[in-house]
Amino acid sequence: MELGLLSAGAGIGGFVSLITIVGLAWTIAWTGWALWIAAKKDSKKWFIALLVLNTLGILEILYIFIFSKWSRRKKMKEAEQVVSDEVIKEEVKAEQAEQEEKQN
Repeated sequence: MELGLLSAGAGIGGFVSLITIVGLAWTIAWTGWALWIAAKKDSKKWFIALLVLNTLGILEILYIFIFSKWSRRKKMKEAEQVVSDEVIKEEVKAEQAEQEEKQN
């Protein structure tokens, strides 16, 4: 009577097959998600690294939750700096205009 991969007759071979199938599904899921994010962000180097290296999902998980967000944070900081610089320039212009009015 067949009860599946972990039946009494399957032994260690069935268990190894089950572990292999679970590991394969795990890796495909994480790799697919990480590749999708890398492609969406037009990150060719990460896309190639994730496609070529097999780390059982470890590199993929790190990319999804850490590395892919660094570039977003960097861009946000750069945008904040640009806005900050513009505000400072406007304040300097306003001060110069006030000083010119006082001199006139």
